[in-house]
Amino acid sequence: MKSFATYQPSVRTKNLSALPAGPLRWTAREIELLGRMSDTEIGRRLRRPVWDVRNQRNRLNIPPFKKRAEFKFWDRSEIRQLGTMSDTDLARKLNRTVKSVVCERLRLRIPCHALCRPWTSKEEKLLGTQPDDVLAIRFKRTVVAVKGRRNALRIHASSANKKRWTAAENKQLGTAFDKEIARRLNRTARSVENQRRALRIPAFDGPVPRSGTPWTRSELKLLGKVTDVELSRRTKHSERAIQYRRKTLGIPRYRSTRKATKLR
Repeated sequence: MKSFATYQPSVRTKNLSALPAGPLRWTAREIELLGRMSDTEIGRRLRRPVWDVRNQRNRLNIPPFKKRAEFKFWDRSEIRQLGTMSDTDLARKLNRTVKSVVCERLRLRIPCHALCRPWTSKEEKLLGTQPDDVLAIRFKRTVVAVKGRRNALRIHASSANKKRWTAAENKQLGTAFDKEIARRLNRTARSVENQRRALRIPAFDGPVPRSGTPWTRSELKLLGKVTDVELSRRTKHSERAIQYRRKTLGIPRYRSTRKATKLR
């Protein structure tokens, strides 16, 4: 693959005085490489520093590259041992992961070892019709076993498993941290975060800063037009107070519109 230059060469004016050129913007072709190989390798190919590659990848929420282990095919002697012992013991014996053993056994429709009570067709038909904890008591199994079997058969969870949100609970979203709201409502923090994002409620950013200095119209007009640090330096408001005021009014933070100098 061809290499891409990271920084522009110095642009010379009529007086032949060298001016420093800013870094090149990321192109679509360069962004496609993120996550497909290590940041060090991408930086070497694109002639960019590693920190620049890492920051761009994190900004786009692209997970880091993880080298996949070589696939180990199953031979006949290994397949014959499936179901003769527990998946954990067989994985340790064959030097494989437990997930690999379980997936291969389920793919070949081989029942688990006698230590695991096999699932009947009557039990499988009831999966997804009631909450997992109710079926676990009915089948005399663990909730993990019921959920694992349901996921293996690609059966969606019962709607009764999901606790519906009330209007009173929705009003509490964004008034405190997600973990605190989850503790109050007896829910998980992930459930609170998903509901808050679905309703487009901004996350709680700490208590309201108490500032005795009132905001003037001229100060409010500068919100989002300069950085919070610069506005804090010009006014008597703290950076935290400026950030809270800007988010309350729905004003995005200031972003520089300066473009990199184009090559001629």
